[in-house]
Amino acid sequence: EVEGEFPIDPDRRYVVGLSSGAAMAVIMAAAYSEDFAAAGSVAGLPYDESECAVSGVCFPGGLQFKPVSQLVAAMTAEQTRPDEQHLVPMMVVHSSNDGTVPFENGQNIRDVWIARYNASTDAEERDCTHEGVACQHSVYRDGAGQTVVETVFYDGPPFIKSHAWIGDNAGLFADPNGPSATDLLWAFFEANPRSVGPAVQ
Repeated sequence: EVEGEFPIDPDRRYVVGLSSGAAMAVIMAAAYSEDFAAAGSVAGLPYDESECAVSGVCFPGGLQFKPVSQLVAAMTAEQTRPDEQHLVPMMVVHSSNDGTVPFENGQNIRDVWIARYNASTDAEERDCTHEGVACQHSVYRDGAGQTVVETVFYDGPPFIKSHAWIGDNAGLFADPNGPSATDLLWAFFEANPRSVGPAVQ
């Protein structure tokens, strides 16, 4: 509807969110891959992960994470049609100290994208440390040189305060310290318009 009213490039549709919104963005990148050029997750969850991967939700079992192979299988099962198998590059922004959505979730999103789209595990590493907040920006590409997933893993403050959008403004779920998530995601989206390529087999 928006594209029917405004001159929007359909090759530049992006989706990004924080926390449950990040989980939504990951789901949309998997389930509606034919519609999006790239996606971003800030403190989010992998596709098909359970609520037990969030702190304080499941008792008495506590935190539980599905194996990456199971998450990849679920994503593959979702993408049945050839047009659904289009690679949607993903940027994962996650604090190693997140006490709400633990860091393992960000690592698992990365590993699911690497496995699903046959990316190399050898990353291009960039230091994104800013304002005293240690940060590592890693880029993983496939054999054709296409970006599959980028991670921005940083050392935020302990526990709940790390569950936030970083580097821009202060707020309930926003931490002004550290590298700007907005700037990093904007640059990532600019560099990754949707291009129609062969389906993932």
